[in-house]
Amino acid sequence: MKKICKAGAAFAAVLALAGGAFAQEKYNVIFDLHAHVYDYGEAVNQVVIKTADAGLKALPENVSPDTFAVYATAVNPYDTGSVPQYGTYTHVLRSVEKAAVDADGNIVLDLHCEYNGKGQGTLNYVAGDISRNLSLNISYQVIQKSSFSSDKGTVVSGDASYDQGCIIDEEVSAFKPAWYGNMNYELYTPANADDGEKHPLIIWFHGNGEGGWSDVQNNTSQLRANRGALGFTEKASQDIFGGAYVAAPQVPDTWYFNYKNGYLKTAADMIKDIASRLNVDSKRIYVFGCSAGGYMTVHMAVNNPELFAAVVPTCPAISVAKQRGGVETTDSQIKKLAKMNVWLIQSKDDTTVLEKDCAGRIKMLLGDKVIYTPYDTVTVDGIKYPGHWSWIYTARNMPSYNDTSVFNWTAAQKR
Repeated sequence: MKKICKAGAAFAAVLALAGGAFAQEKYNVIFDLHAHVYDYGEAVNQVVIKTADAGLKALPENVSPDTFAVYATAVNPYDTGSVPQYGTYTHVLRSVEKAAVDADGNIVLDLHCEYNGKGQGTLNYVAGDISRNLSLNISYQVIQKSSFSSDKGTVVSGDASYDQGCIIDEEVSAFKPAWYGNMNYELYTPANADDGEKHPLIIWFHGNGEGGWSDVQNNTSQLRANRGALGFTEKASQDIFGGAYVAAPQVPDTWYFNYKNGYLKTAADMIKDIASRLNVDSKRIYVFGCSAGGYMTVHMAVNNPELFAAVVPTCPAISVAKQRGGVETTDSQIKKLAKMNVWLIQSKDDTTVLEKDCAGRIKMLLGDKVIYTPYDTVTVDGIKYPGHWSWIYTARNMPSYNDTSVFNWTAAQKR
């Protein structure tokens, strides 16, 4: 989630600090929420209580995880009808793992986050025909339970009110929104972009759940639902590629409509436009994608063999595209990949798109002409995720062949 602020709360705080008629407490304090994208998606993992901005510098004494109670509420702002929703919650007490005071005198509360944790997510998966991750309206309540020390003396419960300010995800904010035709995309620019050298361009095609829905084109779900695109912006990854641009487009509906709605041409033209405007090495454009985005990756490569130096589909959903309104992937199309640098990734326990009909089928047709890393399950750091989530391995640069990781192999490919 990029930096989203509640202007109303901030304005109320300004009135209170100025001695406005509505001020009852001595201090009106704004708190910001910080979020992070984990393997399982974006979650709010920190509350920064900006006591210093309210003229009240906190001191470390008496600040503990029990000083404040933090409650979270998230509602779906969209009318999606009577379909199952996964992600909304009401007044959930968040567990504070750590409390500290930063150098400026603000109070920082670290919140516990875990896979399937309650009351932490920022996206609402709406199932059924929608099948999209939609942004939630997040509302937090911070309640002071015990006193803490400050440069103005002891602050007891009732001395201050606490209002929500911004929601900040620094990794997501490192991308900048852009548009090409009817397609949104987010673009990451490497730190060394102005060094006079040409830099590779990495394309990430998201899964079906991160596409647009109806009038909802938030242009952020493709970054927040998993680390697919963000994995390339980590320092270790950027070092491998020598600094790479990363573009993450968001389809207006679904990649399965890539032929009938012209998304293949739009995406290709978008890539060419980015490469023409920036110092992109046209011989080092790499395409990655997962699930429906893996299907898009395959078809982008087949239709634009001159564009990409490497093609890395993860759990490519070529087996379900036709039944979801798309075009079937033929054997003759798959065989065109034999002349390209291709690395496939999928878990054998994938029940959403069967491995034998997707990555396994491509491997069967192309044999040693492609690299394939199959997994038995998606189990990372002791956590077993759904079998379809093999993009976790890709985003973490875990697949390996001949002692070379998928990112290192990709970075070495040139068209």
